[in-house]
Amino acid sequence: MANTGDIDIAQFERLSVALEDHVDPALADTFSTLKFDPVPDHDPNKTWRWAQGGSGQLVEFLTPAFGQEIVRELPALGVNAQALNYLNYLIADPIYAAAIYRSGILVQVPRPEKFAVHKLIVADRRRGGASQLKASKDREQAAFFCLRLWLKIAQMIYLRLIRPPWKPGPGGANTSRNLLKDSRTSGTF
Repeated sequence: MANTGDIDIAQFERLSVALEDHVDPALADTFSTLKFDPVPDHDPNKTWRWAQGGSGQLVEFLTPAFGQEIVRELPALGVNAQALNYLNYLIADPIYAAAIYRSGILVQVPRPEKFAVHKLIVADRRRGGASQLKASKDREQAAFFCLRLWLKIAQMIYLRLIRPPWKPGPGGANTSRNLLKDSRTSGTF
């Protein structure tokens, strides 16, 4: 949320139908209680975005598209969602993460490597006009995640291949005194 400025909630449309489930109370009622207002779209009967006036927080519902990118229903959630191509790649095989709110909320998020690739795909599809600014933002987000992934890989390589494993000192455990003594005699730390 800190990087994108909004919260995207994604669900497969077919999963929504197959579950034959529904939320109670309806999400539209919940958003109203939280002082979120529907954001007008081409069709006022198909709201898929809500904005919170004071905070500027935006919540968007998305679903994968396999062709035409139109607003579709998500019956299990009782909302509509903007269908987007390549979203199926992004939301398949998510990972769990803790969202910082009160004592924390467990959420599912896309894998960072998939997020970066998806942002590059989306940026490439947005060409010219007003979309160019969003494409630039997409490329910046992809670069951020690629850099973080590269640093994580470098850290893993260092920890597993380059740095020698710790050896217990006399008495079984490495103490700072034993490590300092070992570094003076061996020339390494």
